[in-house]
Amino acid sequence: GECLEGYYCPVTSTKRNQNECGNPKFFCPAGSPAPIPVWKGYFSQGGNVDGTTRVNQTKCPKGSFCKFGLRFDCPAGQYGNELGLIINSCSGKAAPGYYTPPGSTSATQKQCPAGRYGTGGNIDEKCTGPCAKGHYCPKNSTNATQSKCPAGRYGDIEGLQSDECSVNCYLDTKDDDNAMYTTNALCTESKCTEGYYCPPGSISSREHKCGNISVYCPIGSGLPTIAKPGYYTVNGEVVIGQISTVVSDEATRSHVLICPKGHYCFAGVKKPCPRGKYGATKGLSTSNCTGDVDPGYWSGEGAINVRSRKCFPGRYSSIPGSTSGECQGSCLPGYYCPPASISNSQKHCGHAKYFCPEGSGSPSIASRGYYTVDMHLENKTTSQTTRTTQLH
Repeated sequence: GECLEGYYCPVTSTKRNQNECGNPKFFCPAGSPAPIPVWKGYFSQGGNVDGTTRVNQTKCPKGSFCKFGLRFDCPAGQYGNELGLIINSCSGKAAPGYYTPPGSTSATQKQCPAGRYGTGGNIDEKCTGPCAKGHYCPKNSTNATQSKCPAGRYGDIEGLQSDECSVNCYLDTKDDDNAMYTTNALCTESKCTEGYYCPPGSISSREHKCGNISVYCPIGSGLPTIAKPGYYTVNGEVVIGQISTVVSDEATRSHVLICPKGHYCFAGVKKPCPRGKYGATKGLSTSNCTGDVDPGYWSGEGAINVRSRKCFPGRYSSIPGSTSGECQGSCLPGYYCPPASISNSQKHCGHAKYFCPEGSGSPSIASRGYYTVDMHLENKTTSQTTRTTQLH
């Protein structure tokens, strides 16, 4: 009769299972007079567990390589995308950004997870390593610095997964119109500390101090913001001065305020309006402020009214912008100048019983036994309204 499959029967055989086919490098279909060598790129199948009675051969499938009649998975880090492979390198290595478990059939079998990167030939989800500080790595990233953390954010740890550059994340599951569910990690973005700015790729929330008093950096700044004219910077970090005085650091300003009345603001600095000027509105940006105070008036620093303070009695100002109570000058003899006078002859001294020396703020009454005269006239008693002194 015919020799059994898995066995071979040479001439003079007396049994249907005269000889076991041998090791897995051979196979024996029914009726075999001798073992048949397994072809290159094939593996033997069937028979008993120990592989000595194989009955057929099959071409090596994708994801495998075959040698000595045996089939092996392509090792981790490699892949096999064709039939009949014979070496353990299979078709090649996993592509950058991917990893291939044993038996993979594609160079892009599995993506490197977010937060990690792969340079090629990676064997598991750890890939080559975690993303570098100051950077984030979406899925299938190929280098440690795949994407910089955006301006205004920072990454102070390795392995960040998204452009929020944060580990403060939670899972969000949503259903779509097809009753399918998707789960995504939602993260709260990291933000640069106020008073500092973080350019792309920053690794600290205090990457750079904002700069100087002319700029400010709110929370999450990627660059300093220049203070507009009419505004001044505030809220610098508190530092202790040399004499234990609390000082707001000019290099870490974080907000701006509109310039108050009586002041002008430029390059982030608030200054009082100069003497002789006044600031009636907010947001002034030049030292001229709103303008000069009126004639007959003067102002100190920080004035807010056009008629801030009256010129002193006995003084006058016919021009705007006086800087002190002395104003422009003294009242003329024979006249008096009440507060806010705009002429050096603001008012005649008056009746003959009055006299007004230079700088008078009001008429003086002649003493008993005295009479008044105008020392500027040849006939010193001609004028009765501009007497300058009294005589005995």
